[in-house]
Amino acid sequence: MNHGNLTRTLNEGLIQLTEKYQASEAVYEGYLVIFDTRTPVGAECEQQVHETGTKKVTAFIIAIGKTGSGTY
Repeated sequence: MNHGNLTRTLNEGLIQLTEKYQASEAVYEGYLVIFDTRTPVGAECEQQVHETGTKKVTAFIIAIGKTGSGTY
């Protein structure tokens, strides 16, 4: 997934989480995990905090892409 797709996936995930799950469960805080197959394993994973209205989502984008040119 290229960076544009990753941003779109993040935004779609935030909308789905806040509008469907957090709203229906009446909870303030939620978590979103996205696995990025284009970024090599070992890349730094920083949490991103997103607040929309009365909802807070902590997102993690985790790199799971292949490293090097070996076969897996």
